[in-house]
Amino acid sequence: MNNTFGKINNKLNLGKAGSYNRFRSHMLRKFHASQLYNDGLSMDEIDELQGRGKDQTRTSYFMEDPLRLREKYIEHMGAVTINLDVERLSIKSPEFQAMESENQKLNAELDGLKSEVDYIKRALRNKT
Repeated sequence: MNNTFGKINNKLNLGKAGSYNRFRSHMLRKFHASQLYNDGLSMDEIDELQGRGKDQTRTSYFMEDPLRLREKYIEHMGAVTINLDVERLSIKSPEFQAMESENQKLNAELDGLKSEVDYIKRALRNKT
């Protein structure tokens, strides 16, 4: 990974910051944290997402709900993605996808029933 970052750094002629290449993986971590913070996530949530530890007291008393944290992260993905069309990214849980599929089937069935009711109504009107 370091070699790849080094190649990118050299290709972009970014040079060095002290003894380090300017472009390195830590820069992406800082970008990720800054973008999420500026988009409204708390520092605690960002620390949890990035795997930074808490002191023992805080670890004993406070545990992030991973599902809630996941949902909050999904809400803020637009701040950290290059793809501007975030709406098309598939970030749906398998349960949600199953419900969505069932909903589509039920809507199709409902449309069929509505058509049948309309047909019956027209037929009844024509008989009178």
